[in-house]
Amino acid sequence: VGGKVRNHLMKIDNDDIDLCSSLTLDELEKEFEGTDFELKFKNAALGTAKIIYNGKSFDYATLRREIYEKGGYRQPESVEFIDSIEEDSKRRDFSINAIYYNITTGQFFDFCDGIKDIQKRVIRCVKDPYVVFADDGLRILRMVRIAAELNFKISKDTFNAANKNISNLANISGVSIAREMIRICDSSFVGVCDPKAYLKAISNLNKLKAWRFFGVKFDKLRPKMVKKEITKYLGLLIDIIDAEKPASISYF
Repeated sequence: VGGKVRNHLMKIDNDDIDLCSSLTLDELEKEFEGTDFELKFKNAALGTAKIIYNGKSFDYATLRREIYEKGGYRQPESVEFIDSIEEDSKRRDFSINAIYYNITTGQFFDFCDGIKDIQKRVIRCVKDPYVVFADDGLRILRMVRIAAELNFKISKDTFNAANKNISNLANISGVSIAREMIRICDSSFVGVCDPKAYLKAISNLNKLKAWRFFGVKFDKLRPKMVKKEITKYLGLLIDIIDAEKPASISYF
């Protein structure tokens, strides 16, 4: 499920494989007894782990239903493990990331019309977009990044819901934000390989006035050094410093 399936349908290489099934971690460990498979970095509450085999790592998640508290804190308040793929799809972010592929039968399961949205090149939430972003503010940055990587447009209701929930970015850890921003800076090397993909992301962050929720005081960033620096993340940092405190290091 997820980006691997989406990118496969778009004929884009992607080695990041997410696996899921109705097996809990305890049940999966029993299946692995006497084999070369093992589970590491287990999170029993979420039913997630890394499957390690022959030096390769795969993300695993037990099918689940999630309930969130208000505030966009990312972590669900409660989790229920289930055996329904369709129900599991409702907890995900965007339709293009909620396409399931049965590795045994070769069958696709697409309960949210993600394949149609890939064909339309549009990002759309799997359910009421206001709820999707209210549950997890980091999904706003994921939306911006994926739109840049794939050169997709964002549906109007999805973008508007992100705008209404933009303050939830303040509840996201700095580590998580930095990780997404680094990936945004690297978006030119992913998907459609548009050399200016990161500029599309910066434009959307400006439209959302997202920067203030990263701990700075400005609403819009003027991309200048990020265009010039080979290391885009370094250029972005310089531009942020310039926007926060004009006449800084980029002028020397």
